[in-house]
Amino acid sequence: EETIQLAQQFVEARTWVPASVMGHNAGGLLVRSEEEGLYGFLPLSQMSPGLRLWLANLEKEEELRRAKPDAAAAKGEGEEQEGDAKRAVRLAALAAIVGEQIFVRLLSVDATSGRMVMTCVEEEAHPEDEENLRQAKRRVVSSLTEGDVMEASVTNVAPFGAFCQVAGLDAMVHISEITYRRLSHPGEVLSVGDRVKAVVTNVDPAALRVALSIKRLQKDPLLETLDELVAASESGVVAAVEGNIPLVDDVCRMLVRGGEVEAAVPGQRVRSSSVSKEFQLFLSTESANGFKLVARHLDTMQEVNVTTSMPREELKVAVAGIIAKLAKDTSVVQP
Repeated sequence: EETIQLAQQFVEARTWVPASVMGHNAGGLLVRSEEEGLYGFLPLSQMSPGLRLWLANLEKEEELRRAKPDAAAAKGEGEEQEGDAKRAVRLAALAAIVGEQIFVRLLSVDATSGRMVMTCVEEEAHPEDEENLRQAKRRVVSSLTEGDVMEASVTNVAPFGAFCQVAGLDAMVHISEITYRRLSHPGEVLSVGDRVKAVVTNVDPAALRVALSIKRLQKDPLLETLDELVAASESGVVAAVEGNIPLVDDVCRMLVRGGEVEAAVPGQRVRSSSVSKEFQLFLSTESANGFKLVARHLDTMQEVNVTTSMPREELKVAVAGIIAKLAKDTSVVQP
């Protein structure tokens, strides 16, 4: 009885709460708010437009999967009737949302059975719904910081990136933050329903949105030496490129001019699968006489051999100072 009274208070207050999807059936989702101790059913008819779009995208992915020859063969002799097939697709799509976090509002509670019905829909007749929902999301946003590593679910794929849900919030992974290799479309490596590990790169409290990066949790091939690429270029497997990357000569001159670097000599320039529209410069590994820098521009990479007795941290400071000077005339990335 106490639980029912508490639930009725939530109904009257139109309070939005974060909830975890615990299960599903053909009619909707079973959700639980651990924070408030509420457990109820979210019917398909009470799903928000964003959640319905996510579900529709998951159904398309499931239909495509079932249309593949290997999936069709796995069905065996008994072919599904059209109605059964649609039901199976819907159930598979709903199952893919289990474990996710969404925001819900308690719509009704049965005083006899205690059965609770949830909703994700903001009603125009109640403008306070929008503000109440924003407040609930703000509480979650305020708990996120840049650098947090989280699991995100892909809800849609567009030419410029992937839309995701993370902790019940809208998130975006720009195409440039998916992988280090060149992509024509995010769909080459991501599909709706994929769950990926990503790092938070930006939190926008005003828009209640989060920017994510998948590739920053991967090992950047650029941070390794170019020994393998140079060897491959010498054997003809990878194409060598004549001349130096723009700004590499400037970097070498400025390093030597500082007085603590005895020599800075550009190495071989080779083609790479990594691509950058901007000039990028990284401090890579130690060498016998100092360190190696790696420059990247467009689809080429080049090593710079630096002869110096400077400690690594001091060289990083020196390189950062050079980058700061070059940044006035060109776009660069700090090491």
